[in-house]
Amino acid sequence: MHYNSQRDGVLSTVMDYVNLVTTTIISLVMSVWAWIMANIDLKRAAGSSGSVPSEHSIIGKTFNLRNGSLQVTEFLAEGGFSFVYSGVFNNEKCAVKQIITHESVSHVASEVNILETLSKGHPNCVSLLASHTPPAPSSSLLVFPFLPKNLRRLINDTRPASRDTNIESVPELDMREVRRLALEVARTLEYIHSMNIAHLDIKPDNLLMDNGRPLLTDFGSATTDVKRSVENRSESLMLWDYCQQNCTVSYRAPELFEDGCRGGEIDLRMGDVWSFGGVVFAMCFGESPFECEYDRMGRGVKIVECGFLRTLGRGWMQEQRKGRLGERWKEYLRVKPVVEACLKERGERKSMGDIVAMLEGEGGV
Repeated sequence: MHYNSQRDGVLSTVMDYVNLVTTTIISLVMSVWAWIMANIDLKRAAGSSGSVPSEHSIIGKTFNLRNGSLQVTEFLAEGGFSFVYSGVFNNEKCAVKQIITHESVSHVASEVNILETLSKGHPNCVSLLASHTPPAPSSSLLVFPFLPKNLRRLINDTRPASRDTNIESVPELDMREVRRLALEVARTLEYIHSMNIAHLDIKPDNLLMDNGRPLLTDFGSATTDVKRSVENRSESLMLWDYCQQNCTVSYRAPELFEDGCRGGEIDLRMGDVWSFGGVVFAMCFGESPFECEYDRMGRGVKIVECGFLRTLGRGWMQEQRKGRLGERWKEYLRVKPVVEACLKERGERKSMGDIVAMLEGEGGV
C-alpha cells in the first residue's frame, strides 16, 4: 500500500510536469505563428518589394464606401497589426486605421460592432465614420474623425523641458483639470462596462483630446467576453498569450500577467480599472507608476515590468524630495485615494461605478 501511494505520487508529479511542458510549448507555438502571419501580411500589404509603411500602397488611393468617398493621403503611425493614416472623407480630414488581416476578419467585425454601439451611446467614445472590408481582404479600413492630439501629448506638452529625463520634470496639468479629465474617463469606462465590454488597453495614448474632451479610442483589444474561467495551466496560458498581444505592459493589471492568470474567474473589466489608476497617476507625474523606475544616483530611467506599486512607496518619496515634486505630491494627495483604490489586487479592487462615486464626492468637475 505504501509503495502504491508513492508510485501514484510520482506519476501525478510526472503528469503535472508533462502538462506544464505541453501547454508552454503550445503557447510558444501560438505566439510564433501569430508573429509569422502578421509579418507575412505586413509584407503583402506593403507590396512585393516589402516597402516600408511610408511607401504603403494605399496612400493616394480613393475608396468608394457605402456612406462616402475616402482618399488616403499620408502615413502617420504603426501598431502591432495596423497602420494609421490621414485622409479625406466626404471633404473632411479624417484618420484611417488599416487593420492587417490573414485567415479571419472576425476580430475586425467585433471592433466595428463595438465602435458602432459605443459611439452612438456615449459622447466620450470616438465616432466610427465608416468601415471597409473587401470580399477577399488582406486588410480592412476604419475611418474616424481626425484628432491629432491625445492625452499623452497633453501630458508631454505640460511637462517642463529638461536636459535629463527625471522625476522632477512632472507635468504641470492643473489638479482641477486632472480630476475633471479623470471623472470623464471614469464615467466612460463605467458606461462601457455596463455594456459588458472590456477595453483592455486603457492608456494616455488611447484617449484622444477633442477641445478638452477625452475620447476613448482603439477598441482593437476590446472584448464582450468579459468573464474568463481560468481553472488550469492551459487556460491561464491562453489568457496570458491574449493579453501579451493586446494589452500595454505598463498599464496591465497583475492578474493579466503569466503568473497572475489563474485562480477561478477573472473579470477583464477590472483590468480596465487598474489601467485607469495608472492613467490618473500619469496625468500627475508623467508616466504610469510601472512604466519607469528611477535609479538612486539620478542617472536616468530604467524601464521595468512589475506587478507591484513600487513608485508610490515611502522610499521613492524620500529619494525624490527636490524641486517641485514636494508640492506636486501634496496636490496629488487629493486623487491618491482614487489611484490606490484602482491599484489593488483584483479581489479588493473597486468597480468603475465606485471610482466615479469617489471622484464625484471629491468635486471632480
